[in-house]
Amino acid sequence: MTPLSATARKPKSPGRPSVFRRWSWCLHPFTWSITYFAMEGVVRFLAAVSTEQVLPSWPLLILDWLYGKATGRPPEGDALHYPN
Repeated sequence: MTPLSATARKPKSPGRPSVFRRWSWCLHPFTWSITYFAMEGVVRFLAAVSTEQVLPSWPLLILDWLYGKATGRPPEGDALHYPN
């Protein structure tokens, strides 16, 4: 019995994945949320460094605004100067 040659024992490669398969991770919502919070962090960091102003996180700011509207909480602080 003769040994098989190296090419005969080598498993076949499945080939290159399709373009959609290679870029499908971009469509996942988790990827979008990570990208959003990373970009928001960069903006908040640059605002804190350049103007010494601390910006709130947009999702938490919106939740606080909605809670204030739902409970009828009067505006306070800087919120007094923004339209209702």
